[in-house]
Amino acid sequence: MFISSILEGYDIPEIYIIDEKTERYDRNSVLDGKQRCTTIKAFYDNQFRLDKSTENIIVDDVEYSIAGLKYSELKEELQEEFLDYSLRARKLNGFSDKEIERQFLRLNNGSTFTLSQKANV
Repeated sequence: MFISSILEGYDIPEIYIIDEKTERYDRNSVLDGKQRCTTIKAFYDNQFRLDKSTENIIVDDVEYSIAGLKYSELKEELQEEFLDYSLRARKLNGFSDKEIERQFLRLNNGSTFTLSQKANV
């Protein structure tokens, strides 16, 4: 449903990025939205097919069957829709580790995570 939402132009939640600056490096890390980013990339790289139960979608008043397809098997106009989709991102600057943790918990509705999930944050 996530990929079909992109193809049909539905809003998806924004990605939250932490701006990390130290004396040694300047980088960005994904605080929330990593799974969305990796799913988009994996679909684009033909690493999975859409589920066979994926419903048809309507783009520009044309109905398309996308069930069971990989990115490369989509009609060209759908590939263009996918590539033209704009992700929204919010960059968070100057957050302490504690503030980052609190922001993450709020974005995820206070969900409890396993140790490995916390380590990946």
